[in-house]
Amino acid sequence: MFFAFVSKYEIITLVYIQLQENCILTYEFQDGGFMTTKKSGSVKELEYAPMKGVVVDGKEILIAKTGTKIFAIGNTCTHRGCKLSGGKLEGETVRCPCHGSVFNVRTGEVMKGPAKSPEPSYTVTVENDEFSIDL
Repeated sequence: MFFAFVSKYEIITLVYIQLQENCILTYEFQDGGFMTTKKSGSVKELEYAPMKGVVVDGKEILIAKTGTKIFAIGNTCTHRGCKLSGGKLEGETVRCPCHGSVFNVRTGEVMKGPAKSPEPSYTVTVENDEFSIDL
């Protein structure tokens, strides 16, 4: 389905909505490029398991809930490629299960090596107990 609308700032936005893997993908064309938003789950899902890995448009993403906030960073360790979702969430950091690199789940910043490169971070929005990731 395609929808087009003009915002109050007269920016034309084209939205394409697609059902994929029991999730809704929304593609918005704005300011010359597409932005993908994926409804990725329910906030309630993260109550007992505050961390999970998802794939959005082929990108491995780690979802982490700390307190009342939900964050999203890359899920593939920049050191040797292990999945961070198999690691340990400690406050606002996640420890890689393979070699112990520590990343900030808010920013993707490397807090402790051996990894040297940060993880990409993504905006998470929560609406009606559902969270979405903006790419």
